[in-house]
Amino acid sequence: MNQSTRTCRTTACESVHFSSGYCKRHYQQKSRYRGPYLPYRRHGPICAVEGCEDAHAPNAGQGMCSKHYNRWLRNGSTDLLPGALVSRVCSVDGCDRKQGPSGAKGLCGNHYGQSRYVPKPRVKRDKQDPKRSYSRRRGNPQSAEYSRASNLRSRRKYAARSEEELIAAFRQKWPTGLKPCVRCGEMLPRDCFGIDKQRPDGTRRRCKPNGCFTAHAQEIKKHRLLASLNQRGLPIDICAYCLSRPIENADHFWPLALGGLDANHNMVGSCFPCNRDKWHHEPYSWLEKTHPNRVDFFRAVFPQPILARSA
Repeated sequence: MNQSTRTCRTTACESVHFSSGYCKRHYQQKSRYRGPYLPYRRHGPICAVEGCEDAHAPNAGQGMCSKHYNRWLRNGSTDLLPGALVSRVCSVDGCDRKQGPSGAKGLCGNHYGQSRYVPKPRVKRDKQDPKRSYSRRRGNPQSAEYSRASNLRSRRKYAARSEEELIAAFRQKWPTGLKPCVRCGEMLPRDCFGIDKQRPDGTRRRCKPNGCFTAHAQEIKKHRLLASLNQRGLPIDICAYCLSRPIENADHFWPLALGGLDANHNMVGSCFPCNRDKWHHEPYSWLEKTHPNRVDFFRAVFPQPILARSA
């Protein structure tokens, strides 16, 4: 059949074929309404639904009035679903106001807004200082202060327990008598954990037989030392004295033999040769002999001797 003689396959349409067996008008309607079996748009003045004499809405589509067109979009059918017919008056007793939209749950706008209102939590005020509040909201420093005070009271309460109470608390927390180590994960009895009265079960979280507690303490000590070195501008990967060899141990800048303090702010990362050569000598005199270019730097970092109180 010649392309020019083909006509639209829609009933009672004799327009020239355009694509997919339809004319240009019906092909556009097919593409718009997701299938050729949907009724095409009618331009008549009355709604296409049987029994409805309302005027056709120009912007509704499908030749329907706005009421049936909205039902068709919402439910896929122009019929009213069971339970969809509800009273247009507020469901609250004694209220004659008109219902709100579909999300108002059968209430008018006034009662629907009241139902969504959530009162703010009451803020507890201190009797000595009324301006100071103990609000439990996240991010509030006053809330954090209150939490610290509460935790401190709980720890003091735990620390006052006797040995029998600690054993009873452990059995209540771990009925089988075995507790998992948070580091190695092995189930061990109570004797394998150190005593910590400030914890609810009265024991530490890391075990002793596998070296988990010692390893964790060393990790914390190393982390604090590196943080202290970084804060004071000291190198954390190479020796602070020679600046050529990697760090092998931590050295007390003011030696303990001269009354130096055993603290992180008196520590310096050093290699083994520099630590052995420095030994218990006075730090600035030793630097002038071995590394004179580093004297000014260490005088700026350690302007005063860091000595123990007893020294």
